[in-house]
Amino acid sequence: MFREPLSDLMRDRRKTLAVQQSTLAALADIPPARWSQLERGTRSPRKAEISKIADALKLPPGKIAGSPRKPDKIHSKLRISRLRSTAKFQAYFPPSQKPAHAWYKIALDRWPGQVEELTARIAQREDLVKVEYLCGRLAFRSSEECLHALRLLDRGAAPALLSPMRLGYLPHPVVDPATRRRVEYRPFPCLVLDDSYHFFGISMETPELFTVNVLVWDGSWRACLSHQKVPSQRTTPQLPRRFLLPVMSLDFRGLAA
Repeated sequence: MFREPLSDLMRDRRKTLAVQQSTLAALADIPPARWSQLERGTRSPRKAEISKIADALKLPPGKIAGSPRKPDKIHSKLRISRLRSTAKFQAYFPPSQKPAHAWYKIALDRWPGQVEELTARIAQREDLVKVEYLCGRLAFRSSEECLHALRLLDRGAAPALLSPMRLGYLPHPVVDPATRRRVEYRPFPCLVLDDSYHFFGISMETPELFTVNVLVWDGSWRACLSHQKVPSQRTTPQLPRRFLLPVMSLDFRGLAA
């Protein structure tokens, strides 16, 4: 669960070695465009390429072979058929300062027994390939969100790609935080438990840019924030003045409180 994807491993290792993609591609006898696709996660390595990539990155071949990679046609499999739009927009994965596997390690350090128990049960799921792929792309901003995702998955939540606007009206535009372009029409990674939909790391224009830790739809929208963001009598309110969604908190156990 939450293992470092092959694309992240290749990129991070290249930066550690302080070399260009073209240099490593030449060492591995792989076309530069192909190396770029592997590093971006849009392609998976062939068996004959694994040892070449490992040699170029100075890593054991088993580390390359054992890293999660993008399964074939996974985005099509993750889309919810009954909520598909006629237009096939490209999936949007919100950015995060730390990858999901880094937040998982932090959660594991904070709640070792609980996280290990949840992980062991989730590892028995028949759809583990889908779960691992989607979890590696979730935009966490705290270990509480990671634990919240684990609890949802333990209860049987399904990984999915879905556009928020297909569920219900949002009072604030959903945007890419870097470009401020609206993206709510594109499929986002989410976890679906019964009739509730959980989206992670959603940035909204309120008109100030504000990122919601977990945006939940269960017949209406609500924002779940880490406890540091939720205003109280002892803290300075951190919500935008015109924030129009009900707010709940994610406590240290990762539960909506």
